[in-house]
Amino acid sequence: MPKDNHRHRKLVFIPTRKGELSQTLRSLIDWFENIAGWEVHLLQGKPSIFEAIKGARDEFSFHPTDSIILCHDDIEILYSSSHFNNLVDTALSVPETGFAGFAGTPVLNPDACWWRSSSYGKMSGFCFHGEDLMNPTYFGPPQDVVVLDGVFLAAKGNVWNTIQLKKPQSFIGDWDFYDIFLTFQAHVKGFRNRGLPITFRHDSPGVPRPTWDMNRRAFTELFREHLPART
Repeated sequence: MPKDNHRHRKLVFIPTRKGELSQTLRSLIDWFENIAGWEVHLLQGKPSIFEAIKGARDEFSFHPTDSIILCHDDIEILYSSSHFNNLVDTALSVPETGFAGFAGTPVLNPDACWWRSSSYGKMSGFCFHGEDLMNPTYFGPPQDVVVLDGVFLAAKGNVWNTIQLKKPQSFIGDWDFYDIFLTFQAHVKGFRNRGLPITFRHDSPGVPRPTWDMNRRAFTELFREHLPART
């Protein structure tokens, strides 16, 4: 058989609508590139997050073995780079893995609101909200999940190449509900999504926009026959 000489790439894509980079984003880029050893690409000036990641896939021609992260521009990873890389690499090395992320749920109810889909303590993830680390949220232990929050999504190139990245026609918001749309596709296709025990800080308080709810309702119609869902 011909040998595949492709160099395994570790790529991070960070969509941002900010003209001037925040200190949080500058620190995140530095952490990924100079500490954790990933190649970072900012996706700036894009009309939607759907077009941002689809454009990245088209431009960089994701190889099935590439490790690819999509994450928010307002997070700080509160974990050592060696442990971070070990957890991500181990999760993505399993052929059945779809997406690995920081927060998610093993149950998705028909309303598709992931943080309401399981009783408190039975989801997956731990997050500090705000700049002072004084607002911690514990979702639950690391485990297989149905969907993941878009604050951080990691997957091999073969997963990104298998799912639809284009915004559904019924979605109104250009920056909303992409995470559930992406990760639930992986679940439906038989991949196993995974919550990782990685602590992080999120600048945003996580209050959804009106367009988030519009896209949520459109999603529930698109995947009505697959809901509710569980691992």
